[in-house]
Amino acid sequence: MAQSVTETASPSAAYSDAAAIGAAIRSARKSYRLTQQELADLAGISDKTLRDIERGAGSPSIGAVIASANALGLRLVTATGGNHGPNEAQAR
Repeated sequence: MAQSVTETASPSAAYSDAAAIGAAIRSARKSYRLTQQELADLAGISDKTLRDIERGAGSPSIGAVIASANALGLRLVTATGGNHGPNEAQAR
């Protein structure tokens, strides 16, 4: 079953959400023993964009974030609250 990263809808939580999503992507990348360049190639993005995503910095497109997560078998899930499945990592 694919793991998930849940993104909250609150604009004030945007920075912490970006950092949590980036940390989840970095952790999954390392667990697969991929370099940033290897994951960037798999996702079809630049290594600079991947570095920004992992740091929760810059302004990567949502497409680049999704491509990075998908390459690792992660899902980005938006939620407004409530219950989440057992394999969803909530970014708050």
